[in-house]
Amino acid sequence: MASSGSRPSTNSQRTPTAFQRLSPGLPAVSSTSASTSVHPEEQPEREQRKAKKPKRPEDFARAVESATGSNPLVRGLYSTSNSLAKPSILNTVKRPKEAEAEAAVGGKKVKRADYMTPPPPRRQLDDDNLRALLTKSPAPTSPMLRSPSSAPPICTTMMPRIDPGSRGSAVSQPLSPVVGHYALVPRGGFTSPTMGSPSGSRMAFSAMVETTEEPMDVEDRSSPFWFISKLRAQAAASEDASGPESKEFVYLKVVKPTDRSVFNPYNLRVVSHDKIDPDNYCTMSSKGVTHLIRQDADFTPLGQWVREHGIFHSMFQIPFFRKFRRWKTFYFWRKYIRRTTINKYKDYLEDNLFILNRELCRPLLQVRRLCLEIQTIPMYKVTGPETETLERYCQAQGTQRDRTHKELLRITQKISGILSDACKLSLKAHSDNDQLRSLTEETTAAESTAALDLEGTSTSASAAATASAKKKSEKRAKTFKDINAVQLLNVNPVDQPYRRSYTELSQKRAECRRLTSYIRLADYMVIDSVVALTMKSLSTLRDALLYPKPIAAPTLALEASPSKADHSAKPGAKALHDSKVPLAARRTSIMAVPTMGGAAKKSPEPPAPTGLDDSDEESPLPEGTEPPIFMTEVLFRDDTIVITPNREAYEFRVDGVIKGFTDTVLKIERFLHMEEFKAYTEPVMADQGEDSEFGMGPDVSLMLSSEADYKSLTLSVKDSLGAAFRDVEAHVTIFDVFKRMYLENRRMDPQKIKSEEPPLDWFREQMDKYKQQHREVEAMRKRAVVGLFLVVTKRLKEFFQPSPVNCLAEIHALLPVLAREQNAKLLSELTDAVRILNEHPTSVEEFVSYLQFHQHITERIEGIEQEFENIKETYMLADMEGVHVAQEDNLAFQSGTVPLMQKLRLAITFADDSKEANIRKFAAEIDERLTQLKARVDDVHSRAENQIISDEEANMEEVITYVTDLQKELEQIKQTEKTLTGYQELFGVDISRLEVIFEVITDVNNKVKLWTGLRDWIGLTRLWNETVFQKINPDDVGNELQKYVKLVNQVSRALPANPVVFKLKALVDEFKMTLPVIQCLRNPALQKHHFAKIDEIVQRELSKEPDYTLGVLIELKVMDLKDDIQNVSNTATQEAALEDLLAKVQKLWTGGGVGAKPVEFIVSPYKDFKDVYVLGAVDDVITQLEDSGVIISTVVSSRFCTGGLRTRTEQWDRDIRYMNETLDKWLEFQRNWMYLESIFNSPEITRQWPQDSKTFSTVDKQWKELMKKVYENPSVYRILISSSMNLREKFDANNKQLERILSNLEKKLEEKRRHFPRFYFLSNDDLLDILAQIKNPAAVQPHLLKMFDNIKKLEFGANATDVMAMESSEGEVVPLSKPVKARGEVEKWLSLLEQSMVQSLRRLAKLGFQDYDKRPRTEWIFEHPAQIVLTLSQVFWCAGVQAALETPGGGGLDALKEFQQACYQNLTDLAALTGKSLSRIERGMLTTLITMDVHSRDLTDQMVAEGVTKVSDFGWRKQLRAYWENRDDGSGDVMLRQNNSEFTYGYEYQGCQPRLVITPLTDRIYMTVTGALRLCLGAAPSGPAGTGKTETVKDMAKSLAFQCIVYNCSDGVTYKMMEKFFSGLAQTGAWCCLDEFNRINIEVLSVIATQLAEIRQGLLVAADRITFQGTPDVVLKKTFGAFITMNPGYAGRTELPDNLKVLFRPVAVMTPDFRMIAEVILFSEGYKDAKSLSLKITQLFKLSSEQLSPQDHYDFGMRALKSILVMAGGLKRNNPDIPEDVSLIRACRDANIPKFVSEDIPLFNGILSDLFPGVNLPSHDYGDLQVRIDEELAQRKLQFVPAFNLKITQFYETLIVRHGVMIVGQTMSGKTTNRDIMKGALTKMRALGSRNKFAQPVQEFAMNPKSITYGELYGEMNVLTNEWRDGVLPIIAKQVVSDPSEDLKWIIFDGPVDTLWIESMNSVLDDSKLLCLD
Repeated sequence: MASSGSRPSTNSQRTPTAFQRLSPGLPAVSSTSASTSVHPEEQPEREQRKAKKPKRPEDFARAVESATGSNPLVRGLYSTSNSLAKPSILNTVKRPKEAEAEAAVGGKKVKRADYMTPPPPRRQLDDDNLRALLTKSPAPTSPMLRSPSSAPPICTTMMPRIDPGSRGSAVSQPLSPVVGHYALVPRGGFTSPTMGSPSGSRMAFSAMVETTEEPMDVEDRSSPFWFISKLRAQAAASEDASGPESKEFVYLKVVKPTDRSVFNPYNLRVVSHDKIDPDNYCTMSSKGVTHLIRQDADFTPLGQWVREHGIFHSMFQIPFFRKFRRWKTFYFWRKYIRRTTINKYKDYLEDNLFILNRELCRPLLQVRRLCLEIQTIPMYKVTGPETETLERYCQAQGTQRDRTHKELLRITQKISGILSDACKLSLKAHSDNDQLRSLTEETTAAESTAALDLEGTSTSASAAATASAKKKSEKRAKTFKDINAVQLLNVNPVDQPYRRSYTELSQKRAECRRLTSYIRLADYMVIDSVVALTMKSLSTLRDALLYPKPIAAPTLALEASPSKADHSAKPGAKALHDSKVPLAARRTSIMAVPTMGGAAKKSPEPPAPTGLDDSDEESPLPEGTEPPIFMTEVLFRDDTIVITPNREAYEFRVDGVIKGFTDTVLKIERFLHMEEFKAYTEPVMADQGEDSEFGMGPDVSLMLSSEADYKSLTLSVKDSLGAAFRDVEAHVTIFDVFKRMYLENRRMDPQKIKSEEPPLDWFREQMDKYKQQHREVEAMRKRAVVGLFLVVTKRLKEFFQPSPVNCLAEIHALLPVLAREQNAKLLSELTDAVRILNEHPTSVEEFVSYLQFHQHITERIEGIEQEFENIKETYMLADMEGVHVAQEDNLAFQSGTVPLMQKLRLAITFADDSKEANIRKFAAEIDERLTQLKARVDDVHSRAENQIISDEEANMEEVITYVTDLQKELEQIKQTEKTLTGYQELFGVDISRLEVIFEVITDVNNKVKLWTGLRDWIGLTRLWNETVFQKINPDDVGNELQKYVKLVNQVSRALPANPVVFKLKALVDEFKMTLPVIQCLRNPALQKHHFAKIDEIVQRELSKEPDYTLGVLIELKVMDLKDDIQNVSNTATQEAALEDLLAKVQKLWTGGGVGAKPVEFIVSPYKDFKDVYVLGAVDDVITQLEDSGVIISTVVSSRFCTGGLRTRTEQWDRDIRYMNETLDKWLEFQRNWMYLESIFNSPEITRQWPQDSKTFSTVDKQWKELMKKVYENPSVYRILISSSMNLREKFDANNKQLERILSNLEKKLEEKRRHFPRFYFLSNDDLLDILAQIKNPAAVQPHLLKMFDNIKKLEFGANATDVMAMESSEGEVVPLSKPVKARGEVEKWLSLLEQSMVQSLRRLAKLGFQDYDKRPRTEWIFEHPAQIVLTLSQVFWCAGVQAALETPGGGGLDALKEFQQACYQNLTDLAALTGKSLSRIERGMLTTLITMDVHSRDLTDQMVAEGVTKVSDFGWRKQLRAYWENRDDGSGDVMLRQNNSEFTYGYEYQGCQPRLVITPLTDRIYMTVTGALRLCLGAAPSGPAGTGKTETVKDMAKSLAFQCIVYNCSDGVTYKMMEKFFSGLAQTGAWCCLDEFNRINIEVLSVIATQLAEIRQGLLVAADRITFQGTPDVVLKKTFGAFITMNPGYAGRTELPDNLKVLFRPVAVMTPDFRMIAEVILFSEGYKDAKSLSLKITQLFKLSSEQLSPQDHYDFGMRALKSILVMAGGLKRNNPDIPEDVSLIRACRDANIPKFVSEDIPLFNGILSDLFPGVNLPSHDYGDLQVRIDEELAQRKLQFVPAFNLKITQFYETLIVRHGVMIVGQTMSGKTTNRDIMKGALTKMRALGSRNKFAQPVQEFAMNPKSITYGELYGEMNVLTNEWRDGVLPIIAKQVVSDPSEDLKWIIFDGPVDTLWIESMNSVLDDSKLLCLD
């Protein structure tokens, strides 16, 4: 029993408990009953309550079993005594008031502990812990309990399963185990068991505990569940069910939350009696829980309380109830804020709305009416039916604008007066001092305002205005209750001074501010009206100049595409108004003429203008033709046809009209600055100064320029005018034929024709041509209507009319002159011929002349007769043409030429008859004369044997005269013999030659040489012997001696027995022995000491005898001392040579001699800096240093270098080496300084890296001082040697400083790259260029394409720092979802840009996904970016296939077939769009989309054929599928799957790039790539060139929207380069495709294998950061992918190491399906018959590769095929009316024939004709291009050769379709000339305003790749300094790429092609167009 205490009072009222209030479904319990069953005196009441419970224990047990099931374990938990059945003990509770409570248990009194432990945290126990917890020993009994029995307070219940069919009843099912110390109950809880059966107490307790869902901590003794567990333990310990019922109870305290969490009424804690709240506490016993609130008590049975406890906590697991209080608070707060805000602004509007003010309302409405009147003023004058010139048109518009300006001035003055009166009235009302009157007036004003007759104001609005004004009056009366209105508004009596207070001044300013706002409102209304007037006028101008005009449907029936029939009403008018519609299409609309049947008829090109009758130039226009607006005239000026005024003039003047609209409205004075309003506005503006909100207000011109409609209308006017003028220009092109006619006629030169003497047919053709020209000129119209223009050509016709007439007159005048001259010439020739042929020869010579002339005239007779006939026909033609011929000319021909022709024929006949007789006669005479000549030769030969010739003692002069005479006589005989044998040859008889004469001539000539030589040699030696020896030239002596030695040898062979020969030979040999001594003694190197030695040798002091002769030396017999003298001479020579070498070096560096300069540095100014210099080219200095070093080494190593010479030489050796070393360090320093100077010259770099900047500044100062000294004295020797600057040591120290700066710079750049990994794809120079311009965000634009896949440039906002959009290289602009602030560190905002790119594309993808079902697909594709369209198209295709395959009931195949038809329909719709006029971006996107849709269609066909019916079939899973998956945050993502691989779309912006045609080979590569990526591997496609390896990898990256960087490898790749490359890829998550990977050296490949292995290891463990090559914390993104491509079997390839092979999955790539690729491309280009044409073109390639000759430059691969297909697509679009096969044939011909040799062209044409039988290809007219080519040929003085001209045009055709062209040919075949001619022609075409888009000026960059090394061509890395140096090609390429002009840039490799340099151009020449450097 509990200790005695006060008994709580009871209440008879039954109120719901707190638990029932929270759980309204529970029954109410009487508070009276809840307060009983505690004390013994309450036994009767307890008995009454007990009577309501089950009387028998078995009844209670049965009830509990129905709730708990038949599980014995559950029932066993409550195997306790039947004390529950005893009513005397049940709920015996005592609530004492004393400080310490007691509980009676078994007659003992124990004190309860006055502490309470907090509940342990919720935890999850494993099986071992649970087992240990369940088996632990019993805990000691708590002193708080009265019962001595104690069991461990652990709940080990099982949760029964509730049958859903029976509400509240438990079904016997296996129970799940308890986890931890928490009981689990179902949501519905249990049916409350009937309490009262003693035997059922265990089950009752089980039911109590089981029905809670809140964690029940039975370990915490302060928890009520601990007490319940205690009771359960007691019940389990008692085996006697009839035992005494437990009378224990505990005090419970309701725990209130200390924070804002939800109050839990079931959060009770066991406490001692002294800690309860007497007014609010609970007690718990085995019966239940009693809640006492003051004097009221509520009782809840224990089972019911436990159930309610569980329900309460289960309910709060529902999000609605858990968040209810939070949301309720938020809703109340939001409602309050809205109400407060609305009331605030409502009051503000009531106080400030001018429309509710009595004084200001009516004037405001009047201003509104005047503003509406402004908008009705016409500012544009609509022209009448008369056509005006441009000048008159502009004058009329100017006059109209003047009228408008006057009207605007009138209205604004009227508005100004209204505003002035209103302000005065308001000021007067405000200054009234009577408060009541003020209140009354304001109330009256509000009512009158409401009663005004407002235009368009409803009754309800008036009532609202009245109420608002009334409320405003009341508020104002209250606000200004105590303020004097006179003082407030500064209205003072005149007769007394009054000083305003601060409050009054403030009120005055407030009223002025209010009136200023009122004036500004009126000003804005006027501004809005004039802006509307301007827009209206501009719209009127647009309508007037709209071109082409809309054509009504009944009048003009335009052909429509079948696919667009449903939507013809929507785009029809737009197409006619759209200025972007092609000219051809608009011509069709303009010139369509209605026929009787109502159908439209197309006019031929160019458009036929509306004709006017030339006979009456003022005749009216044809009916139905709108009058033109402008009159323009066509004239011929400066050798070209011009339109005057021209297009620029019209555009300028129309722009002037538009600008006039703006200027007119800008002339209106603003009200705020008018004099009459300054009294109100100046105080306000003076107070606020520059920040005043009452400034000038909006700028009208700025408003108009920023208005989208203004821009659109202006652009529409310009487009319409441009379209109309283009038609005029197209019309004027019909006069080009007359221009060419005139220019050609003007070049006609009669004198040149006369000198060339053209044939008569030429004259006939020219006369016919000029007659036809005259007829055509006469037929020219004098005026015509072309759209908006009346084109007048009257003066043009008058100009052209005289040209053919004059030319015809010139031809007529030339005919008789040519005939007369030709006749005179022929007459003279006939006269001479007849005279000569009639002569009779008498000698051989005369007959020879006669015979030669006879042969000549016989050959000439045909030409003479032809000339005769020409002259005759010329006279006949002149007679037919009516040309006057002089009578004497006609007589000379008839009487002179005609008879002589007859005589000539007779004379020739006579000569022929007498020819043979004369030949016989004169041939005999020739033979006789030859016999006489032979006798003379014999006589000379006999005389040549005279003995005097062999006598060495004979007189030389006589002998020489004798033999010379014989020589002359023989020459005369030889000449006569030659003449006579020539006659015999002419006669045709046998030739008789004198053979003996040649032998005699040779013999006589040798004898002449012998004797003349003997004479000359004797004289020469005599001269030398008598000459002073010092004057003898040894060289001359030697040359003469050699000449006579040769002569002796020659005569010795010819005259071996002649004694004179021996005499000459002896004399020569004797002198020959003396020559070496002469040379030695005349050696210029001999010095005094050398001569002294010679004197000793010859034993005579010759050095002291300057006049001795050679004869003296001979007498001394110096020949015998030859060896000694030669030794002295050789020594002198060697010493002199060494001295010369040393002197040369010394002179080179020191400059010795007058005027000789030493070697100097070339010092050049550095950039544009003042007094800053650098060394220029030092190649010459280095070369000279090397040469000097070689010379010095040579001198030192010579054995003749001795004494002082050696000392000087060694010093120079040291100087040369020092200069070399110093110069090397100098150049190294200069190179580093120039590199760093450009970096630290930037203030931004200096600010970011101050320490390095300071170090560099110190070095820089020293450098500039040194270079200034070098500039003043550039001598190399003086700077490096003579000066005392110790340059070598200084440069050494400074180089170390610069190397330290470079090292720090590299580290800092690495930090930048780590922050923004895409910087890894930039070179150091590019990155530094960005960092140096960090305040200029636009500086990053040139480098964007290197960092992003296809972001070419960014669009910035007005402040130039907000990045608003990104633009692709194709010109597509995609806005960013949120502008990126391009401020601060560039790497940070670029990272934000990268994130914004992804977010923007994801957002656009979601918008596109949601928009797909809202519009037709053919419209949807043009409303979203190309990348989004292509990706979502794949998503919707996959969704369609997926939906079909998921069709229930096995109908997947049928549904797939239906979807197949939808795919065909989609393709048909897209194909219909190809014929429309589309922008370049739209056409590119459409072409790509068709390519992808064709693949989707083929896949659908394949799945239907294979019978794919489920989504799990491999035929579907193997495809690359795209899905849209929504996220929990409302966003979504595109997911791509293939087989077991899954990828998230990368959202890398790709623009509108083309996509690859997907073939089965492509699908196989895709599966390999995705499978490899799933295993964290790469893929290695390998195969021949041109099979699509690299393009497939790139296309796969495009499908996933990953960045893919293609790199063309070479043997120059180093492991350091690849380390940086892979680091950037890993941190960016991009892909790389290493093309020609096996070109890398094996050593580098081994390191690459290690690098890739480290990355793969990180990917396998899903690491976010890895240590890469020793660098820690390298970010690793899981999207990283590395791929390689290889060409196996090529020369120079490396076998991959095994550890590298395992990192890549190989895939073999062979030749793709050409036919399939050709079909898809042709279809995407708009070809309807793509299937058959693709088969033909693939057959063409196959047959050409088999039948044509094998040439190295022939290519019939994929690249060649694609270029032809792209060309065919362009031809199809440009000429849609030409048959498709003709376009394809022309593409094949133009692309292939230029590369064929001449022998293969007929065979290729034959193949074409076989594949396309009966197709005739029209010839191509190059028009203006051909004219410019002809001009270039003439300017260069080159002949027009058709074959060469063909090659030029073929070069042009190839340039259009290929960005890489190779001109192949032999040397001097015209390759360079071809290129130069094309360059000049294109440049001239551009200069003359050609509309050909390819006609641009050409910039050439030529080089010979074989003249420099590979490193000099491409660049190379310095292995020691790790510094990259660009080669010639990269420098040129960067210059070309950075040039924004549209000029054509030709990089020319003028030299042989070999594999050493051309392979590195692979990525440049393919579609990548990327120059990869090592």
